[in-house]
Amino acid sequence: MAVDRARVAAALPDYDVGDELGRGGFGVVFAGRHKLIQRDVAVKVLPEEDGGAEEVRERFLVEARLLAGFDHPHVVRVYDYVERGGLCLLVMEKLTGGSLRQRFATGPDGRWRRGTGPSGPGGSNQPAACAIGLSAATALAAAHARGVLHRDIKPDNLLFTDAGLPKVTDFGIAKILETTATTTTGLVGTPRYMAPEQISGDRLSPATDLYALGLVLYELLAGRPPFERHLSVPAMLHHHLNVPPAQLTEAPEPVAAVIGRALEKSPPARHSSAQEFAIDLARAAASAYGPGWLTASRVPTSLPDAVTAAARGDAAATPRSPAQPRPATTRPWWSTSGAATGTDTDTDAGTGGDTTRLVTPDSPPVSAADPAAGWPDGRVPARVAWQPAGQPLGGPSPEPPDGRSSNSFTAPTRTPPPGPPDGRPTGGGERGLEYPEAHGSGARGSGARRVAALFGPRRNRIGAGVLVLVLVAVVLVTVSRGGSSPRPGRAGYSGPAIAGALSSVNGIAVGTDGTIVVSDGSAGRVLTLSPTGTVEWLAGSRPPSPRPAAGASAQPTADTDARRRVLASPSSVAVDTTGAIYVATSTSDGQIFRITRDGGISVVAGSGPELDGFTGNNGAATAAELSQPHGIAVDDNGDILFSEGSRVRKVTVATGRIAAVAGSSTSGTSGDNGPAADALLSVPTDVVIARDGSIYILDGEAETVRKISLKGVISRFAGTAPPATGTAGTASHTPTASPPPVGSAGDGSPATAVTLGDPDGIALAPNGDLYIADYANNVIRLVDAASGVISTFAGSRTATEPGDGGDAREARVYAPTGVAVDGTGAVYIAQYGGIVRRVGPDGLISTILKPS
Repeated sequence: MAVDRARVAAALPDYDVGDELGRGGFGVVFAGRHKLIQRDVAVKVLPEEDGGAEEVRERFLVEARLLAGFDHPHVVRVYDYVERGGLCLLVMEKLTGGSLRQRFATGPDGRWRRGTGPSGPGGSNQPAACAIGLSAATALAAAHARGVLHRDIKPDNLLFTDAGLPKVTDFGIAKILETTATTTTGLVGTPRYMAPEQISGDRLSPATDLYALGLVLYELLAGRPPFERHLSVPAMLHHHLNVPPAQLTEAPEPVAAVIGRALEKSPPARHSSAQEFAIDLARAAASAYGPGWLTASRVPTSLPDAVTAAARGDAAATPRSPAQPRPATTRPWWSTSGAATGTDTDTDAGTGGDTTRLVTPDSPPVSAADPAAGWPDGRVPARVAWQPAGQPLGGPSPEPPDGRSSNSFTAPTRTPPPGPPDGRPTGGGERGLEYPEAHGSGARGSGARRVAALFGPRRNRIGAGVLVLVLVAVVLVTVSRGGSSPRPGRAGYSGPAIAGALSSVNGIAVGTDGTIVVSDGSAGRVLTLSPTGTVEWLAGSRPPSPRPAAGASAQPTADTDARRRVLASPSSVAVDTTGAIYVATSTSDGQIFRITRDGGISVVAGSGPELDGFTGNNGAATAAELSQPHGIAVDDNGDILFSEGSRVRKVTVATGRIAAVAGSSTSGTSGDNGPAADALLSVPTDVVIARDGSIYILDGEAETVRKISLKGVISRFAGTAPPATGTAGTASHTPTASPPPVGSAGDGSPATAVTLGDPDGIALAPNGDLYIADYANNVIRLVDAASGVISTFAGSRTATEPGDGGDAREARVYAPTGVAVDGTGAVYIAQYGGIVRRVGPDGLISTILKPS
């Protein structure tokens, strides 16, 4: 997303264009100043590579038109829109007071802090949080009155003027409310702040924005998220759909009740409008903090009279509309009775059809819940596998993953329909879903298929739009890793399936002694499975959840340093030649740990959550800021390679220094057949090192594998390359006019001519062959090192049974998330659901590790 500042300046001759301020939404933002009137502005630029795409340009123009029509004190102002020289430019109000996230997490000394309220002129206090909530709610009320949903309310999109006035910004993904359709398409948002209906693909309404705002205010008031920390994206979406938030005990009951209502799973059970929410919150704050709370908050606001009156505790404030009952069977921690909330409860359960509609401040409340909301019949739709636009959707149905009992899985049994001759999945089973094409940038589908697979067996469903737009986040938090090319050594475990009590397998590797190492990101632990079948807890101690899952096992006694160490979302694992184990924690402040077999643990890279790290090269590895590191590999010297952001980095053990091997802070796909140091990577998610020292990089978003030779030259090894993006190097790939082969249809073809389906892990065989966990196609692919030809090693698209004891190519390999190889050549496959399969040198497959 490189933008030439000189071209921006040439397109805006009346402005002086300054430094880059940031990136977000769909563009790069530069500082600017009008030459004549000396007004400071922010210039948002649609990158040139996107500027030619008519659909993206239209969405950018929509944002300009939406914001230009607003004249609201709590909405960022737009001054001009310019299309010139191939660029699309939006000239906006420059907000210099920082974002809510910065004020929430940064103290006066500029250092990162956790567990604090909003920090600003008045310091950390709950009245300030409520005042910010009122400002945002009134801005949303103005937007909703114009028929506009924001759809991405989060701390990063709440900015402040220099005087501290809160403003809602980044309507780049806002959408004019549809008045005829029953569902929305092309859904977008941030998983952490997504409403259930965004995830399920149901009709959106103003209540959608209120759910997100409720989450933001919950975090401000409590100093913690409503669900447990460090959830993976799939787990987070599941919580939004099905899990009640933890009790908001940090806030007074009246305020907690208002936030609780905003976080109802059913949209009609929330406030019917943003103005109603604002009045409700203002009245609750007056009751909890006193009539002068708004002034005491020291947050500048410009509120409607009715909201201001409610904030003073004035009984004449506009009354609230009736509350809706909570449809879930679990009793909420907030009160929903009229006596507790000051409202009457009125239910009209006889209304059918689509009753969700645009509600303005002057509209009557919604009177009935959508009968489809919450999926009360308990059924779930078939798993949806992404396919290119215009092609059928479908994939394997969500029967219980291999090794699970029927009691732990709620999906109905069904037989997948036969596939077409080219091997692409077609139907979705008895409840196959035909979702419309997703729109907008980033809709290639990488990562989107995984969310459908992960939530196929859930009580609620995941909508197609979310599948497209949570793609990067999902790729980054659910990958499973192998490490380096295996050395001759002992075989791993090959006996009957063992109950490992795993929630997930987010990383897998095998040591030379045959020990299999797995990480469980959900439980925050690293386990080992010995060749004799002994499962041991090696590292990670997650604090007890305030609302533990049903059937959760007791916390073992932490008797080593590694077991006492909290590992937030451990993902990738690797084993070096000495048997030491390396694990990456895939959080925004991730780290790389080295764990010895006796339980010792140390940090080898990453500054962690307590310190502000640097993002450049050639500094101390333990002082580097790592954002969601993945794909660990260790070479013979003990040097560590891993993927992070849009680059692959190396820690030289002898010096403790960190440097980039390939990629940069700019995401892209260009640079093939040139120096790796000059190439761009999109989202690399796995790295392995061959016996000869060459490096293989899996780029999860680009769905390709690239190889760095001993001479430092990078080239594409597998997968069809997308059109090259970025400015580094020269792309060597020319896209063909017709879609490339998908899945097993590509068997026998050059690996560079076959499209991979959301690849999610790679591993090298002792002879140099490369295994690829082809997640969306439910297979393990094998690329022959000598010929470069790809074939299916394990998994069959049409299989409906696990196939244990039979040919691996005829078995059902459900959603493989990683692959590893032992010293004898046996292959170990991590599958969704906490399952590990083994394919021996004889080609027979078996389950060796299962959840319970």
